[in-house]
Amino acid sequence: MAMWRGGILRAASRLHPPVRSGFEGVSCRAFAEQAEEEPKDIVKEKFIEKLELLFNLTREFRKFRIVIDPDDPKVVKELSDNILQARSNVGLPPPEVQLQNMMEGLAQRSKSVRQFYEKLGRFQASKGMEDVEGNKAMMEVIDAVESKIGKPLTRDDKEGMKLFEEQSAAALKRLDTDPEKFDEYMEQRNLDKAKLLLLTMKKGASETIDRFMKDKTDFELNYKELDARTFLRLPGEGFQKPAA
Repeated sequence: MAMWRGGILRAASRLHPPVRSGFEGVSCRAFAEQAEEEPKDIVKEKFIEKLELLFNLTREFRKFRIVIDPDDPKVVKELSDNILQARSNVGLPPPEVQLQNMMEGLAQRSKSVRQFYEKLGRFQASKGMEDVEGNKAMMEVIDAVESKIGKPLTRDDKEGMKLFEEQSAAALKRLDTDPEKFDEYMEQRNLDKAKLLLLTMKKGASETIDRFMKDKTDFELNYKELDARTFLRLPGEGFQKPAA
């Protein structure tokens, strides 16, 4: 969980104070008129938008040869790079930028640093990426800071945030985490995800072969000879021969 500790657990110490929205003095009617112009079925519009993005990403992904060999670090690295390239080609930001954007949005919706970490914990749990030890350490820091300042710690409390930054840095050090190595943590996370994808592909290929070739006891599958792009299909498509 070094990625969370190095990138996310340092975030509260870098959160910006709340800013004015710029909407002061604008009547509610102005927003109502704008709302009337919005598509009636916004959920449907968003779904179609996400579906088109998925299709485009799949098409880009099929341009790269995918060797199913999760035990080869070079293959894992190549797949990780190809995933990032495919994302870039369809206009998706790198995972680290996407993560930081999520963090900024979460920060703006939080009234206090404590609330920020509570929301962060729920987000991590929803993604199956909980960091119990790291989150516990940061909540202990918040407890100590709030006990000293005698009030809830908010982002616009300069003295409180300075104290929090000092104590959170010490907590990260105890967890053997360097916030400045955030990029390294993210790269390792991308490699881990690529390897997991290859393992999933290998398992799927094995189950398929077992199902259709169970009567051929002399058949031996070489996963390295498979090209996973063969099975990357969009609705309405049949099997397609991958480009060389």
